[in-house]
Amino acid sequence: MYRSLKYFFSNPLATIGVIIIALFVLMSIAPQLFTRYDPYGINTAERLRPPSFKNLLGTDEMGRDVYSRIVYGSRLTISFSVSVVLIALAIGTVVGGISGYYGKFVDSVIMRSTDIFLAFPMFVLAMAIVAALGRSLVNSMLALSLVWWAQYARLMRGQVLVAKQELYIQAARATGTKGHVILFRHILPNCFSPLLIKTTLDISMAILLLSGLSFIGLGAEPPTPEWGAIITTGRKYLIGYWWYPTFPGLTIFMVSIAFNFVGDTLSDLLDPRRTS
Repeated sequence: MYRSLKYFFSNPLATIGVIIIALFVLMSIAPQLFTRYDPYGINTAERLRPPSFKNLLGTDEMGRDVYSRIVYGSRLTISFSVSVVLIALAIGTVVGGISGYYGKFVDSVIMRSTDIFLAFPMFVLAMAIVAALGRSLVNSMLALSLVWWAQYARLMRGQVLVAKQELYIQAARATGTKGHVILFRHILPNCFSPLLIKTTLDISMAILLLSGLSFIGLGAEPPTPEWGAIITTGRKYLIGYWWYPTFPGLTIFMVSIAFNFVGDTLSDLLDPRRTS
């Protein structure tokens, strides 16, 4: 464990990623520690003010503090993005595990259903589902989860196909252990390394997709301080009031790249071919 942590934090990009993620997770848990302004507080006398000591990232068209809205928006954006990936992971793990372990007709039916979801561009299919369910951040989260699970199912199936040929699984079968016990107690826990890497990398993609849905009007509704929704309103003020849409965009970029740094380092750490 110590050697793994030492290897992980020996990578400066991974260390930076962990610091950024920890900072924004803390913001999402206790935003009042980072700002004294109300993210919904309107003050038209201070509208569209540039960055200053009073308002670190400027104000928007309603005089609201942009920095405060980004801080409080971290709770929505990060929590919903993590929820998207965890829901997709849970569904995909169970479905892919069942498909890979039982095979034959079950595998054929599940994988053909999976192929249907994989055949459509994820963002386009999510747009269609949100349009059918109705515009909201919760529906955006559910829509992305419903189209994302197929990737995890495909990955887990491949892991299970390899794991079920191991000697300890054959020994469990020989002792009369039931199939579902073998699958959920012995196989799935030993197949999570590649899923952990994919989960970490996918959180950054979920942030981008959720923000994208809000940006096109299918996610969070104003005045919700969600990062994509802030950019949606702020883009009209890009010329002349650049700070309004720029800083939320930079925040999305920074958090997304932080998760990528961590995911890439985990990929190296968990690589079975790594010798040191």
